[in-house]
Amino acid sequence: MPDDESAALNLRSVEVHNSIQIIQMEFVGMSVLLLLLLCYLSTLLSTLATSSKTSHIGRLAPLLEYAGPLYSGAFSIVTSFSCSDVDGRFELLRDLSRIQVASNVLDLEKSIDRLSEIAWEKGYGGQNEIPSDAHRVLFILDLDCPKIDDFIRKADREYMFAAPFKWLLTQRSNDTDDLVSRFAEVGAYPDSEVTVWQKETGQLLSIYRTNGNNDHLIEDRGSWMEEDRRMVVGDTNVTSRRRKDLGGIGLKSCLVITDPNTIHHLDDYHDKHIDTITKCNYPWVLILMNMLNATVTFEPVGSWGYKGPNGSWDGMIGMLQRGEIDFGGTGCFLTPERMGVIQYISLPTPTRNRFIFRRPPLSSVSNLFKLPFRNSVWFGSCALVILLVIMLYPAMKHEWMQFNEMEKAREPIPPNLSDDLLVIVGAVSQQGSWYEPRSVSTRIIVLFGLLAALNLYAAYTANIVALLQSTTGSIKTLQDLLNSPLMLAAHDNVYNRYYFKSFKDPIRRTIFEERIEPRTSKKTNWLTIEDGIEKLRGGYFAFHVELGPAYKLIQERYEEDEKCGFQEIDYLNVFYAHLVVRRRSPYLELLRVGAMRLYETGMRTKDINRLYTRKPECDGSSSRRFLSVGLAECYGAFSTLGYGLALALGVLIAEVVTIKL
Repeated sequence: MPDDESAALNLRSVEVHNSIQIIQMEFVGMSVLLLLLLCYLSTLLSTLATSSKTSHIGRLAPLLEYAGPLYSGAFSIVTSFSCSDVDGRFELLRDLSRIQVASNVLDLEKSIDRLSEIAWEKGYGGQNEIPSDAHRVLFILDLDCPKIDDFIRKADREYMFAAPFKWLLTQRSNDTDDLVSRFAEVGAYPDSEVTVWQKETGQLLSIYRTNGNNDHLIEDRGSWMEEDRRMVVGDTNVTSRRRKDLGGIGLKSCLVITDPNTIHHLDDYHDKHIDTITKCNYPWVLILMNMLNATVTFEPVGSWGYKGPNGSWDGMIGMLQRGEIDFGGTGCFLTPERMGVIQYISLPTPTRNRFIFRRPPLSSVSNLFKLPFRNSVWFGSCALVILLVIMLYPAMKHEWMQFNEMEKAREPIPPNLSDDLLVIVGAVSQQGSWYEPRSVSTRIIVLFGLLAALNLYAAYTANIVALLQSTTGSIKTLQDLLNSPLMLAAHDNVYNRYYFKSFKDPIRRTIFEERIEPRTSKKTNWLTIEDGIEKLRGGYFAFHVELGPAYKLIQERYEEDEKCGFQEIDYLNVFYAHLVVRRRSPYLELLRVGAMRLYETGMRTKDINRLYTRKPECDGSSSRRFLSVGLAECYGAFSTLGYGLALALGVLIAEVVTIKL
């Protein structure tokens, strides 16, 4: 009985033990199954998380392939700022390579401190310069990444949302309010090209603001239909054409005014010779503002702006540099030092400054008595005189020998070579002589000598009269002007005083230090335009002045016969003046397009023709009514007389000395 109970207990314990083992095995199996399930769920969640970060990135390549109409110009370089993992970046690089664009995928957070290096290149003086290929670069930015606000603020400080940079922002949601709030302090102005792709709806938007005081505007650019791989773009015009309506915003400008009265005569064409360039540019600025639906306020300033010893700028350039105005209302000359501070708009004003003078008479640089004949004619004339002397001398000698006793008593001295020479000189100069030819041979020689001299004398005197009315064109360069007998002066205005003092080359420096502001004299040759034009009338005077106003006064004040013979020599060596804007101005492209329309429609030419007087045309029929002859014209004659007197005095002294010895 006990054995049976013991066996039953053993059997029962074995069954319990087996049950426990089965339960343990089931528990282990369930644990393994649960662990596998957890691993699967973890992998799935990780995949979903990765997909959430990279799904819209992976879908960018097809969009970029059709994104050309969204931007003003094609792009061939793509730089993406993303928070995706390595696999996501590799996927984007692989997709971009298929559409044949150079690409670079950067970590957004690590790129914040390198944006200046990425966007700009160092230029002259260490300034940030726009890379030559900046217009071909497209930046891609993931708005759903962390640190995105820090990135946007940094990019804004580096002016990366301004032209010529292009942006494609990716946003998972279609929350436009969130987009506007992110760009609340960003300077995305009318020149910016910032396109936003909202992933959920496929909508394509652009965001910008007209100025720093206005709210952002949202442009509906179209949509990207991923299933059909088709992009619908509403307005394909370039940015400057789409955003030419600035909504009536107020812009600031300034006018360079050197005469206080100019502010009252900006558009009535009164005193056109005073502040001509300002009066010419003023209506252009008003037309440009009308094209852009904007208003403008002007602030008068007395100078275009020049760099001081401490590196700061004054005048209009200084106001642009400090951001006090949006653009200049008066054109500026193009100079290398201004290029780093301002940018120019291609709307030139033909304001030219030159030394203007009346060509001096030919007698001021040449002896008129030498000029009527060429050297060959002079040589031929001398040969003729020598031939006449040689022929006449033996004829006169023979004639005297044929005299009878009574005639020889009246002329006891036979003719000599000096008598012969005096006869020929008298005939050539049309003055006659004491000699009366008696024989046939001497009469023939004297007659033909007189006829030849008559023809030569007629040609000579006619040329002398023409030469007295001629002017010289030998003054063609600054070196010629410096060495000429002309008095030099310059119009007393701001830019003339600056440029004359700034030149370093020897010729221009000498002109300034010896002819404009002579160091040996307290009197300078800075004149008003009225005084300079009046002195120009008398000749032997060169006046550096703006040509348009100068010719206006000449046209009004000179007689018709005084409007001839003007010549110009450039001293400043500068290009035409152009309108200017501050560097990296958001309105640069809008103003450029408007300026081109002004140029093409003829509005620019209209104001130029009304304000700038052209060089007076010289009427050939209105020659001088009276020609005065001065000492300069008679210099050759007086020189001949002086040499003759000196020679006669020398011969007299020689004769006296010879007789006494």
